[in-house]
Amino acid sequence: KDYDYFILHQANQYILKQIARKLKADESKIPISMIHYGNTSSTSIPLTIAFAKTQGVSGKKRVLMSGFGVGLSWGAIDAYIDVVGIQPIVHTDSSYGEGAVSHG
Repeated sequence: KDYDYFILHQANQYILKQIARKLKADESKIPISMIHYGNTSSTSIPLTIAFAKTQGVSGKKRVLMSGFGVGLSWGAIDAYIDVVGIQPIVHTDSSYGEGAVSHG
């Protein structure tokens, strides 16, 4: 009840629902962007924040953000975020060839 939202690494939907259950948090407080974008690794938290804005989240919100990975690695931060400063998600077909590996 202390947080408006829990922004979590989008590893998979099962984990997100289990975390919500353990926290006794309403699932509406845990935005899920992976349905649209998949597991985007280290970008999943900022992407989920931007996604939440597209879902109507507005104003200054207290959020708990947590990322986790291989083994027992994890990190968390408690912050206030003013959604007005969040940039929109831009969909594009553009790509960059710099550093690309040629297999031919």
